[in-house]
Amino acid sequence: VPENKVGPADAKSIAALEAKGVKVLPVGEYSNYVNVDCINATGFGDNDMNLLLSIKEQLVWLDLSGTNVTDNAFATLGKLRRLTRLDMRHTRIKGDGLAALNACTELRYLNLAGNPVSGNGLLSLQKNKKLQQVYLDRCWINATAGQQLRELVAHLRGGYRQPLAQLGAVDLQHVRQHRRHQRNADA
Repeated sequence: VPENKVGPADAKSIAALEAKGVKVLPVGEYSNYVNVDCINATGFGDNDMNLLLSIKEQLVWLDLSGTNVTDNAFATLGKLRRLTRLDMRHTRIKGDGLAALNACTELRYLNLAGNPVSGNGLLSLQKNKKLQQVYLDRCWINATAGQQLRELVAHLRGGYRQPLAQLGAVDLQHVRQHRRHQRNADA
């Protein structure tokens, strides 16, 4: 949770989200930052994403699991700059717009499990300096991108190679360090 203080989220904006079945809860007792949970709002989709913009200053945790959002949602997600945690398990994304999340400079956790995300989209996330964990369980990744990820993951897992479809968390800080080391060794 960011240390900077923010004012409370607009009550009408929260009511509009709750009318869609979305839960909006404070992340702490004395905090105006909020957790938005759409897990029970299965009808929530791309057309509803703009509702989040009215609370973008307070929104730090977002769970879109099981919703109907597609890659079109990334345009809005990229505007949620304070977001630290994003869960997109079992949505309708393919990962083509993942690079938009690089604008979320506070993002540390991303769960993409159960989505056919593109490997190129995943590799574009390396530009996000604070992103630490990406969950990829049951993701379908093409062979070329899969090979690139396998090479990186081999170093993250101490040489242990799991089937890519069963990947858990990828620690991108170690990926970045490995890439820097490789570049320095090649120079």
